[in-house]
Amino acid sequence: MSALVSFVVFATTFLRCFAAIMGSTHDIPASFMALSSEENSANQHCWLPQIPKISNASSIIYENIKQTLGEERYKSKSIARFQGAIGVDTQANDDFGSVKTDERWSKFYRFSEFLKKEFPLVHKNLQLERINYHGLLYTWTPSFEKTKENHPKKPFLLMAHQDTVPVSNESIADWKFDPFAGRIDNSGIMYGRGVHDDKNSLISILEAVELLLNNKFKPNRPLLLAFGFDEEVSGTRGALEISQFLQQRYGKHSIEFILDEGPGIVDQSLSGGEIAYATVATAEKGYLDVSIEAKVPGGHSSLAEKHSLIGIVAEMIMSLENKYPFLPRVSKKNPLLGFLSCQRFHDQEIPLLLNRIRDGDETAEYELGFLLQNSSISALTHTSQAIDLISGGQKINALPERVSVGINYRITPDSSLKEIKGRICDILKPVALKYDMDCSFFNDEENLSSSDRFLRVSQIGRALEPAKMSPQGSKSYSIIFGTVISALEPFYTEAMSVKSLAVVPTLMAGNTDTRHYWNLTENLFRFRPTRIDERNNGGHTVNEHLHAGDHFAAVQFYTALILNASEM
Repeated sequence: MSALVSFVVFATTFLRCFAAIMGSTHDIPASFMALSSEENSANQHCWLPQIPKISNASSIIYENIKQTLGEERYKSKSIARFQGAIGVDTQANDDFGSVKTDERWSKFYRFSEFLKKEFPLVHKNLQLERINYHGLLYTWTPSFEKTKENHPKKPFLLMAHQDTVPVSNESIADWKFDPFAGRIDNSGIMYGRGVHDDKNSLISILEAVELLLNNKFKPNRPLLLAFGFDEEVSGTRGALEISQFLQQRYGKHSIEFILDEGPGIVDQSLSGGEIAYATVATAEKGYLDVSIEAKVPGGHSSLAEKHSLIGIVAEMIMSLENKYPFLPRVSKKNPLLGFLSCQRFHDQEIPLLLNRIRDGDETAEYELGFLLQNSSISALTHTSQAIDLISGGQKINALPERVSVGINYRITPDSSLKEIKGRICDILKPVALKYDMDCSFFNDEENLSSSDRFLRVSQIGRALEPAKMSPQGSKSYSIIFGTVISALEPFYTEAMSVKSLAVVPTLMAGNTDTRHYWNLTENLFRFRPTRIDERNNGGHTVNEHLHAGDHFAAVQFYTALILNASEM
């Protein structure tokens, strides 16, 4: 994930939410039994995926690969390869320049050479194209001839990113082990920069393809692998370039589905040890960075009026945080509704509200949001506004002449950039006029240079509308969700000592490289087939970690997904 964002701890917040709603954590296990097929068969609003069925030949290949993944000799080799990937430096910094001119990007040549050495069958049998020098696009093309009976199928795309966030020199002493060694402690936890975000996904995908090739598998539809190299610094050099290349080659809406990094398997401790949750993000919040720049004449502090510029801007900030608040809401555009629809509640008020929401009752959307507002799940029900930066003043006895503020917005699916910008204008304009300031809102062409008292509000960088929810019930939706259950439930029920694994949709508060691929498909999914904890496995901070055994579950998942998607 980008260094500017953090993951919401999805299912953990769900469980805490329901603990609050139902009165105590002791009620949670019984409340989360509705995901059984028996109860859901009578619940028309709870959609469950069908377990994908594959041919006998593919089944034999899958069982052979599962057996290989269980062999100690292979597992040692696989972990050593994963550790080798961690040892190749792919840190990306915000100040990296052009790929053509900034030599710091050249480190990615070493990583692609590592991949070529470790996955010889992949590089022998798949076409590799370099996009903007370091973007890696692999294409696995079916070998059959195109006929009327055997018409070409849409390709499907698996994504990951090569780059990691940096490890600062100041933080190295705080790491349990060398952050570039991939050391495994006595409890089976691997530590290192990129073990969670996102080299495990990348290595697991390539390892799955290598194993499939070793077992003579041939896909029935094209498989694309796209590995960007600057996801942590916006993805414009990597993912954006790859997506534009794919659109030029295949056209708009030409991809069957896309799977990228996302949330994962959530620890079951808050559900009483009964159920683990596989959380698949089927939508993302929108994104907007806003700059507030204010200017007034300065002077000596002894001549200060009632409000200095810092005081005026403070009033603006207080107004943004208190006027027209972002009300919590659960609408049909939010995948949280799908999660809630598969639960059994002690309090019948919630099912009644869910029914009203499905019937188009907007009031019920806010009533349900109100019930959730004091729980940590509220982050998934409303737009967030974070005043993150403020700067102003130069000297203790000089009145400030300029003050700037930076604000970050994460926008829920039932809102829009236009609505957020309109709210900012409605709140700040009266304050600015109160202090005789000229105003400019989101108009870069408006010139205020002649004014000595002004407020300028601007968008910083590229903004993003909320991602539309992937259509539930589609073949792609069923393949993704069904593969999660069929491939991962046996592993995680044993590894986590739970009775079952439930796959649920969720909303992602952060943004992945999928934001650059909207033109290629409406079937966008974000998921990691590994466990995550409340601290997102230390992603973007010290002691980033992963259960080492989860690597094999990930390889098995991607193997199963390729087999299942090939026969869609």
